[in-house]
Amino acid sequence: MNTVPYFSKPRDLEGPKIANKDAATYVRQHLAFHGSNLYARIHPTTIGHLYVVYSYRDSWPLLIARVIGEPTARAAWYINGEYFSRSTSAHMAKVSRALTDDEKTLAVTGLTKDMLNIIREWGIA
Repeated sequence: MNTVPYFSKPRDLEGPKIANKDAATYVRQHLAFHGSNLYARIHPTTIGHLYVVYSYRDSWPLLIARVIGEPTARAAWYINGEYFSRSTSAHMAKVSRALTDDEKTLAVTGLTKDMLNIIREWGIA
């Protein structure tokens, strides 16, 4: 069983209810949250965790961060490059502000939602 010592209880994996305008603050710190059709979850792995930001449902990830170490450690980012609806594009604009220019430059971009779902399901990144 995977243990993640820095999460005190299962609710930490789901996060608090927030306004979407505050999502970038949570993404910057790799914290779970639940907004209006926008949310982030933490998926523990054997060596750290995946931090995944979703639009509307689990099948539509926007961003995935591969984090090894403490929750706010530097991360490798994977970004969905598929076409978005107007509302999902607004979600992406809100959360992508959280990434620094260096993180955007080093991010793996242009991935499909199916590729991101494979990364999430298999814990590979």
